[in-house]
Amino acid sequence: MASNNVPKVKFWNGHEMPMFGLGTYL
Repeated sequence: MASNNVPKVKFWNGHEMPMFGLGTYL
């Protein structure tokens, strides 16, 4: 993940995750 222009999602616990990585995160 070297892309800096990827939309990130910030979770309530402070974790940050790229939008495209949500599927594997959950």
